[in-house]
Amino acid sequence: MDKTEDKGMKKCLSILLISAFMVFGAVGQAAAYYEFGSLVLSLYAEPNGDKTDNEVGLHLWGPGTVPTSPITTTTKVTLANEVDILNAFTTTSNWAEVNAGIWGANGQTGDKWVVTANNDFGAYDIGSATQIHQAAAQTGMVGYMSADAGDGSVDGMAVISSANSNSYDVMFNSNSATPGGYATFNAWPGTQVGEVTLGDLDIAGYVDLYLWYSATMVAGDTISGPIGIIRLGLDGNDCLYAELRPNMVPLPGALVLFGSGLLGLVGIRRRSLKA
Repeated sequence: MDKTEDKGMKKCLSILLISAFMVFGAVGQAAAYYEFGSLVLSLYAEPNGDKTDNEVGLHLWGPGTVPTSPITTTTKVTLANEVDILNAFTTTSNWAEVNAGIWGANGQTGDKWVVTANNDFGAYDIGSATQIHQAAAQTGMVGYMSADAGDGSVDGMAVISSANSNSYDVMFNSNSATPGGYATFNAWPGTQVGEVTLGDLDIAGYVDLYLWYSATMVAGDTISGPIGIIRLGLDGNDCLYAELRPNMVPLPGALVLFGSGLLGLVGIRRRSLKA
């Protein structure tokens, strides 16, 4: 079987799985997902920019399991019961044409999380009018995702048109005007860093995003440093997974060389003692 036939078989199997979950999945189960304080992955595909495709909401971690301090251990979750998520899109089957954003907030406690595509800056500007914009955006989005949208979702996965008035692209990206802006939460150093395209899934097998946390929703506040990394990857069956990982900062090259030199000196000292 060649690679094309194998991929086609996987997609056919995925369609059957989606249909099965539509028929047998209990509506009550869906209500456990996308609660306030959950961490949610939003994927949307608009290769032509005409908002004719779908958007996918994926439940990552629920309230109480989303970290509020620097991550020290790795936690992994497989998404949407290992369904091929690309089947939810109608205009593409290419990860490079899919954008990803990750977000979560709890209006009662003030906790808020978003991601950036890089870690090239030391502080994060929360922006302006954050409380009002974020509350309205999340209320609309949580509403449709908790109801499972009724249009082809599986457990832990909600599907909606990206043109819907409550979609991630409309509510958080200001109708495609500020991709990665998260309804004003990301005001600096530029809205584009708040999202990532997923083309590297087909190249490296994973994409890393940096997770930022704020304990307040005060406009104009800054956050110093991400608390960890969220790695989106493909497993051996081309199914999407997410990992919470520690934010490992690589050592500067000069420091690595210095350390290697010290090890070399220790080795010379040991050989001298043996002689």
